[in-house]
Amino acid sequence: MRKHFGRVLWVILAVLFAVSAASAAPDGIWRDQPESPMYNFYIQTYSQGSILVIVASGVEQFWVFLDSNAADGVNVSQDLSGASHALIIDFTGDNSAQVQLTFEGEVARNFSIFRAFQAPLPGTGAGNPFTWRT
Repeated sequence: MRKHFGRVLWVILAVLFAVSAASAAPDGIWRDQPESPMYNFYIQTYSQGSILVIVASGVEQFWVFLDSNAADGVNVSQDLSGASHALIIDFTGDNSAQVQLTFEGEVARNFSIFRAFQAPLPGTGAGNPFTWRT
């Protein structure tokens, strides 16, 4: 009985850890303001540990950033076009973050963002072809 209890306890702890790690992923759509946001952030993490951030201002202008290490937030000094646009995101909670966004040749902009829409957890997007990760 005691041996069985120990195994059950380890399984429960492993499941709790996996669920908390999955729910802590910053995946989703983030905004700087609830009404009329100046910037929207599409954030997606990948199983290799990287994080992709698409920053959009309106529907015609956007910048794409890729950080190979999502464990420490986002700290990128170039966007994927090679321009010197810089992005730093410090996730302060599951649904809040501090941002420093610097466009080439401009002064850094500092502001807070919040998660407006959380991405579905892996394996829970039944019928949605866009829930896989590589």
